[in-house]
Amino acid sequence: MKKRIVILFHEFQYDRSSQYMIDELAELWREEGMEVIEIYGVDRVVPADVVILHIDLSVVPPEYLDFARQYPVALNTGLTDIRKTTVSRNLVKSGDLYVGPVIVKSNLNYAGAPERKLKEAQLRQSSFWLKRLQHRIFPFLKKSSVFQSNLEYQIFDRIEDVPRSLFNNPDVVVEKFFTCRQEELYCIHNLYVLGNLRTGTRLLGHHPIVNGRTYQRIDYVDPDSEVLEQFADVHLDYGKIDYVFHEGKVVIIDINKTVGDSRKVFQRTPELARFYKTLAAGIHFYLG
Repeated sequence: MKKRIVILFHEFQYDRSSQYMIDELAELWREEGMEVIEIYGVDRVVPADVVILHIDLSVVPPEYLDFARQYPVALNTGLTDIRKTTVSRNLVKSGDLYVGPVIVKSNLNYAGAPERKLKEAQLRQSSFWLKRLQHRIFPFLKKSSVFQSNLEYQIFDRIEDVPRSLFNNPDVVVEKFFTCRQEELYCIHNLYVLGNLRTGTRLLGHHPIVNGRTYQRIDYVDPDSEVLEQFADVHLDYGKIDYVFHEGKVVIIDINKTVGDSRKVFQRTPELARFYKTLAAGIHFYLG
């Protein structure tokens, strides 16, 4: 029988103008003859062999976890909170005897943009009077956030230079800032995971925060053995881990379980096509 995969999204994340890597993988699975169904919310159970929990929020609501666990195989139910205060091993606080640069960033993933987008979608579905106030509420949602994107994160040479107000803000965290350089460029490594498949990239750029918006070059590389050892504690079935090398050791920078669509930022090359096919094959780990 044809294998069926369900991808579970939040009920208010039906605006798919923001694509994800999972969309590209789903295309490849369909080409293999599998059935892939997207569902939004937890109103109805669609029978399937595998469900992929794809809730683009830093903390997964419990009703989505309960819903996903009804399936024979449910991916990413073991990683439900990716706030920095939960997953980061690099946090520092005021008064710590740490020497070196630090970065101030949002406690939420991707500067809290998914949470703000969700609130806007909820308002659009709200009562008549709240809809009348949307033009006032939407700007407030933006002003209430310290950062609108991760490129607004603040880097300081010393922990003593961080304003006390930032240390006292529960929406932000302060982390040790580790940089990795290669050929006069900053670089960051990415470990991509699906099932038993592991593949990797390295992004290089002039900006100290290297990501899909700032990179100058991408290399397709094998993940480092040390990050694979550290990965065992993460409980990530599908997603991405960002890491750098500092003083010869791997330092994990970020964890993401709803990876963005790389084809929007990376050049479409045969290497990218092979990258997707390699990762997509990881679904067979769950399908047998």
